[in-house]
Amino acid sequence: MLPFTIPQRLHFPARAVRYGIEQVGLSISYGTRDRVHPWASNSIQWARWLAFNAAFREGAREFMRGSKVYDDTAFQRDVRGIAAGPKFSATRFLATAAYCGHYRS
Repeated sequence: MLPFTIPQRLHFPARAVRYGIEQVGLSISYGTRDRVHPWASNSIQWARWLAFNAAFREGAREFMRGSKVYDDTAFQRDVRGIAAGPKFSATRFLATAAYCGHYRS
């Protein structure tokens, strides 16, 4: 992030550049199955954590499991190929987790 002393009109282009750099890092991580991660790949690491961090994935499952709307078969299907690359929205995935958390039985 740029300091607030930098003119506001420069913040958006700087964010666009940062986003591009982060996406390149994330692509490298996916391409090497997280063996190479040259920099923080994304300012919001959910996709990477779901792909490569089994404890995080199991925590999300455990959080959602108590909900009457949770479907373990669908969860397994959705995360099976997750490390191959982002074919889903991690934000949507965690919004679903929040939904399940809200509707606990």
